Amino acid sequence: MIKIFVAGAIALFAASTIAPAPAEAASRSRVAKSKAAKAGAVRVARRPASIGQNGLCQRDTGTPDSQLNFKNRCDVEEFWARTMARGSQADR
Repeated sequence: MIKIFVAGAIALFAASTIAPAPAEAASRSRVAKSKAAKAGAVRVARRPASIGQNGLCQRDTGTPDSQLNFKNRCDVEEFWARTMARGSQADR
């Protein structure tokens, strides 16, 4: 019986020293939030002019042919659309 009482007392003491009090936990979370807010705004990748808000390719963005990025699918579509438009005008 005494062994159970001593073991329970040790377990209770260990649990009280490991878990922080609710007031301490609340103050820690506020400090963590304020540090995260001070870290700065999240950077958002800029969308190319050729991609619209809906994610679809836009035509006639005004970007010169020399500045089209051929790694971008929408710029490739824009290039070929311009090329085809020039070809149909030259046939006349």
